[in-house]
Amino acid sequence: MPFVDQYFDVHVLYFPLGFANELNFKIGVLCSICIKGLRRSLARHNGSRKNMKKKIFISYSHENEDWKKRVVKHLGVLPDIEIWDDRRIKAGANWLQEIEDALNTAEIAILLVSADFLASEFIREVEIPRLLQRRQQEGLIVFPVILYDCPWKKLPWLSEINARPKDGKPLAKDKDKAYQESKLAAIAEEIFELGVLEKTIPSFSKIPERCFIETDKPEFQSLPEIDPEELARFGDHLKEQSQLTLGEYLFGRLFPGFQDSAPPRGVDLHISASAANLFLLPWHVLSHDHVFLSSLGWSLSLSGPFSSQSRWESCTLPDSPRVLLVVPQPPGELATDAHLEELNDELLARNHTLIAGRNLAVAVSWEEFAERLETFSPQVIYFYGICSVDSGGARKLCMASRKKNMCLDIGPEALAAPIAKMPERPVLVYLNALDSSAGLVDFGLALEGLVPAVISSRYLDSNQIASEQGLKLLTDILTRGALPHRAVATLFGRLDTPRTTAQARWMTPLIFRRYDEWHAKSPETPARKIHDPRWYLKIDRVTQFSTVATQTMQMVREGRPNCQAFVWYGTQGQGVEKFHHRLKVELDEYLLSFNAHVHEVRPEWPQELDRPEIAFQDCLIEAFDTREFPIRGLDDIPGAIRNLTRGASGRQTLVYVRHLPVISPRLINPKSLKRYLKWWDENFIPLLERNQFALLGISFIVKNPSRFQGLILEKERLEDLDLKYTVFRLLDEMERLAARDIVDFFKTHNIRLPIRDRDKIIAQILKKTGGHYEKTVRQLQILVEQSWDLTDEEESTERQVEDEYNY
Repeated sequence: MPFVDQYFDVHVLYFPLGFANELNFKIGVLCSICIKGLRRSLARHNGSRKNMKKKIFISYSHENEDWKKRVVKHLGVLPDIEIWDDRRIKAGANWLQEIEDALNTAEIAILLVSADFLASEFIREVEIPRLLQRRQQEGLIVFPVILYDCPWKKLPWLSEINARPKDGKPLAKDKDKAYQESKLAAIAEEIFELGVLEKTIPSFSKIPERCFIETDKPEFQSLPEIDPEELARFGDHLKEQSQLTLGEYLFGRLFPGFQDSAPPRGVDLHISASAANLFLLPWHVLSHDHVFLSSLGWSLSLSGPFSSQSRWESCTLPDSPRVLLVVPQPPGELATDAHLEELNDELLARNHTLIAGRNLAVAVSWEEFAERLETFSPQVIYFYGICSVDSGGARKLCMASRKKNMCLDIGPEALAAPIAKMPERPVLVYLNALDSSAGLVDFGLALEGLVPAVISSRYLDSNQIASEQGLKLLTDILTRGALPHRAVATLFGRLDTPRTTAQARWMTPLIFRRYDEWHAKSPETPARKIHDPRWYLKIDRVTQFSTVATQTMQMVREGRPNCQAFVWYGTQGQGVEKFHHRLKVELDEYLLSFNAHVHEVRPEWPQELDRPEIAFQDCLIEAFDTREFPIRGLDDIPGAIRNLTRGASGRQTLVYVRHLPVISPRLINPKSLKRYLKWWDENFIPLLERNQFALLGISFIVKNPSRFQGLILEKERLEDLDLKYTVFRLLDEMERLAARDIVDFFKTHNIRLPIRDRDKIIAQILKKTGGHYEKTVRQLQILVEQSWDLTDEEESTERQVEDEYNY
């Protein structure tokens, strides 16, 4: 490998002792690091250390100018000393920026302590916090010199630092000038003896619980440059040992002075940088002594350059947040319907205010996104889609355009512009996108000044993993009150879709953070005793669901037949599509006891049926095709289904083929359905392997239900088809809801309404909706959301019973 041989001396010099000898660490990782960049970094770093002078920052009150001059006079006679105080600022210069720079680059800080010093607002709020932060995190030497009597011993931050003169005796207390000069000379000599700081990076012999690292400082310039594309292409990054070795290397660069065998737990690590390439380093695999720090409760967040002018916000996530789901689905690129359904289910089940159309809004185009920002004013924005890459290698978000009927490539500035115009900006933006490589760093940097928390996916190459990541992160943050950076840090351990923990860890999202405190609480639904949080999917349709569930579970239990096929129908708005959704949710629950896994695919019906067999085949191939397991023909589908079990022995898989509802009889009608069922039974079902079963769900939205039923049962006689592997059944019509249906359902699921008003309330709802299924369900959701005073009602009822039966 000539490339490695040419620069291997750099690796030996640069990497910590033993790094190159890690038996399980592949040379490929070394190739993925830009070695020329390392050499440049080393040369720059080593050159900068030549002729280095000791830089001293003097913090003082202008009331003590004379004392400052005397200190400078003693220090000035010493070699290799560079003294900085605010009198060095030239006329017309940006004085605040110069003070900031001096605070950030000094190696020693002298504090001339007096009552005037302690009373200075600028010293207290700008200089001291930064100096103490650097003292704690970097080992900056802080040298208090007590000038006059003042209550400095009552200040914990100051009293814990050894002050001069000895025992903190004020210099001005002894009026003898010779005594004062001798003390000042001793202080200057002590500072000179400290020596030039030779460490390349702050030692961090003790790692604080909240650790802030600014990589823009000269001592961090030797951090490596990474090519994320090459790193992602190299397979060993998904191996545990390779990640450990890389993580230990990065830990050594950040904390070279750390000597303890075990790092502390629960560290909140924040890395600040102006160079975007530093964010591409795989900080999420930080490890020490063969232990990943994420398993010790460490969290990692990022930000652009930080200054004393920067202020982190204290953020509050409202109890009823407005959430905008941005799902710009480019044709043929990424199916989002299933993900939206899951989000609606999980969020509403845990936060009763997150109802679609109320606190939960959807935008499917760039224009609609901009409109929603103005009219809906979301507090949380979630993007679920894909990235494009321009000719310069920059990543952009693919967004559909309503006006141009095409896909737009939206860059960081374009996304930030409408958000910047919002009167009330979001507290969280989450960009969950395929093809995001090592993370959408440019978007994070563009948005962090506007939004306190910006999350970006990275290294995502699977729709399934993207969907699960988005679902679990949003659920944690919006319904469990989790801190965003903590939710990101623990995400990898809760994912089921990735094949290995190492794969899940590698895909840990980035989070750009500009908040100090995050306030949120887990919402408690008023109807907290409801038996089933997904009750709104299960209203009525008892006969239809019982038929499907009973026959499907019997098939899985007995191993025959290979497929159950059902058709159901109803007029527009009678929950025909919702019944599809209900099947997936309830079968997921029921089949757990059978060691069975339900996998849903959603084929689109063919656009033409000139060659029906080819059209049917193509629609199934397209439905099963994924990036992870490409499908080229029907014969590949059983392998894709087998892949879903991830090697679990004896695990059964039920494939729920959920066709989109048929709304027009032009192509798919009872006659063409008959042909499809025959093709399905003869060409697809025989391919299924042992422990693989199919549930075929086909729905029709019709204007004349009784006529449709007659065509299915009498004219085409579909229930009499001679199918070898498939059992077909037409379900009863999806009809309007009646009051009795709702009352019985509410009793079954323990949905509590004030008893005296219950019938009246339900009657009013049915009058308003006309029994229309979907409108009625929506009104019932709003009803349950309202804060009924259930406790008072229960107590009142109990008192009434006690009075009536007081014997």
